[in-house]
Amino acid sequence: MANFEYKVIPAPTAGKKAKGVKGADGRFANALAEEINNLAKIGWEYLRSESLPSVERPGFMRKRREVYQNILVFRRETNLEVDAEVIEKVESFNPFKSFSAKKEPLFTKDNVSPTSEQLNLSENIDLKPE
Repeated sequence: MANFEYKVIPAPTAGKKAKGVKGADGRFANALAEEINNLAKIGWEYLRSESLPSVERPGFMRKRREVYQNILVFRRETNLEVDAEVIEKVESFNPFKSFSAKKEPLFTKDNVSPTSEQLNLSENIDLKPE
């Protein structure tokens, strides 16, 4: 099974002039192709582009707002072997385990639970006015 490492970079936001390229869409396509080709030269394979939401605060006192960031995703094969034991430990981790229906006992051997006589104190007290 092949192992991959991934690289994510921001997509270009402005076009790049080149000889024979006309129009804004042509310049943008040229900038995009140049980024992909530069990373391909050093062994990265273009995988896909994504548009993902990001919460930003445009100024110090301004409210947060959601904007979309365009990114390019690349990958390349690595020779690193994945440790199966580490993966098993990660898969067995359950962050919701503490919310399970099982309750731990309130009392232990050292801390003996109160007797029924101690819990029913109201029965021993005469509440009738004299």
